[in-house]
Amino acid sequence: MWPTLPDASLFTRWRTARVKAVWLAYWVALFLVMHTPREHLPEVHVSNLDKVTHFTGYALLTLLGGAYAQRAGKTTTTRWCAFWFVLYAAYAAVDELTQPFVNRSAGVADWAADVLGVGVALLIVRLGRPAEHAAR
Repeated sequence: MWPTLPDASLFTRWRTARVKAVWLAYWVALFLVMHTPREHLPEVHVSNLDKVTHFTGYALLTLLGGAYAQRAGKTTTTRWCAFWFVLYAAYAAVDELTQPFVNRSAGVADWAADVLGVGVALLIVRLGRPAEHAAR
């Protein structure tokens, strides 16, 4: 007699929990990096690297959140995307406004790069959703 394997849904829930953990851990890491005092950061002289970093950081945060949502079976509708766009944009504003407390500069251009990263990532999440959700 063959041993019985655990229910497949157990593996699915475990994978979903891992994706959620990665998303939340990345969000914490992003906060910590964005709030590292300037004197502890390496000096890199590349044009617009700061804006690219902001764009990429928030795009990755958004993509991980979208991956978790899809893994959890949530439908990434336009309303879902709008909710997360507003939430991430507000978080990015708070992120920018609190950076001066750790000797970092806050700027509208940095916030715009954050929001642009969120917008592009949400477009990818929305357009790249699984086919079974396309009709919704």
